[in-house]
Amino acid sequence: MIYVLEKTDYSELRGLLPYETIVQAVSGNYDAMETVLAHFERQINFLSRRLFCDDDGNPFYGTDMDIKDRLTSKLMQAVILFKIDYSKTKGINE
Repeated sequence: MIYVLEKTDYSELRGLLPYETIVQAVSGNYDAMETVLAHFERQINFLSRRLFCDDDGNPFYGTDMDIKDRLTSKLMQAVILFKIDYSKTKGINE
């Protein structure tokens, strides 16, 4: 019996964003930016967790929405200001 392996997109296995999505997000595409934000949502949620105390003094971990909003804003700014050197990417989509 012969097994044929399908072509695997290793970027999906490693959790990388597709190049086209990054280029579209940098150029201002709203849907691509939403894809980028969704990709980093777990990391943003993790980084915005902190220790809170309830009215009885019991500690619990929760998401600090101010920190989450700041991280999301910084990510959006970084994507918009990201510079792509198109001269080095010739031949990728050809």
